Amino acid sequence: MKYSYKEIFNSVKEIILETYPNLDPEKITRHASLWLHLGIDNLDRIEMIMIIERKYNVHIKNENKLKTASSVEDFCNILYCELNGISEKEFFSFKTQFLNRIKNFFGKQY
Repeated sequence: MKYSYKEIFNSVKEIILETYPNLDPEKITRHASLWLHLGIDNLDRIEMIMIIERKYNVHIKNENKLKTASSVEDFCNILYCELNGISEKEFFSFKTQFLNRIKNFFGKQY
């Protein structure tokens, strides 16, 4: 089963809010730092990985990268690749091509 980036982001946001119920949901953005903005330390990331593995009934092979992800976006990117069975190289190649198409369409850099 393929998971959309939006589904993964929403799941990560939901897990963060379950772990930190007093956290303002508006603070959980793609670019938020897990540690600086949200206060999520390495132990919390391990707990998040375990919750994700149970939720999606998968084993995350690349746990070390998830443990060291610095932002919500980094965490979601790695998770997107893991859950959809694609390499990070493929993911970032697609993302770069997509952004270039937007740039060409609008005639400016994003």
